[in-house]
Amino acid sequence: MRVLILLVAALAAAGAWGQFYRWTDAEGGIHYGDVAPADADAEALDLGECRTAACRREREQAAAEAQRRLHALERWLSERERHTPQRRRATVVQRRLSVY
Repeated sequence: MRVLILLVAALAAAGAWGQFYRWTDAEGGIHYGDVAPADADAEALDLGECRTAACRREREQAAAEAQRRLHALERWLSERERHTPQRRRATVVQRRLSVY
């Protein structure tokens, strides 16, 4: 959650930083940063001012997608937190049963 918030903040402030890059690592993970790694094929992202309606629409769609993913992550985390005590209890019960 903190990483996602930091990423959104970094993207918002990227204009002040200068160039921002996106790259995919060997395992297929997508990364963002203000310094492109030498061993990766990094894509330079243009996060400057939108001057066209198409640009604004793309940014709005990207923001909506980021919001959708954030909500999905929050739902997954809440489900995980809700079921974690049940898993622990089941593990404890299984251990106790294996002792007898």
